[in-house]
Amino acid sequence: MHPVENNGLIMRGGSFTAEAVAIGDRARAVKKTTYRELGGSNDDVARLLAAVVEELRQHASELPNSVELLDATDVVAREMTKREPNALTVNAILGRIAAGVQSVGSTAAAVAALSDAINSII
Repeated sequence: MHPVENNGLIMRGGSFTAEAVAIGDRARAVKKTTYRELGGSNDDVARLLAAVVEELRQHASELPNSVELLDATDVVAREMTKREPNALTVNAILGRIAAGVQSVGSTAAAVAALSDAINSII
């Protein structure tokens, strides 16, 4: 009998557990790690939120609606203190904040980091 080329996976008996599996030509296995898995916590979110607030204060003269943006961070902070924060509310507000700070790179980066951290938790 001639050997048959197999580009798949053959398993007999036992068990198979994996966090990422790739089979076939040029296949790649990628495991996405969440912020929480990397040790992220609500304390980190609080620190990142404080950084966003500081950025907004430092660049207030460059942002025409800086007062509204600061008020929006208060809403995010209150929502994040809840046992089960409303992801829709938080994401909507973070999206509006992000849109409002696009012109200031460091503030936009701070908002993106906060958004990533929050989305990995809620």
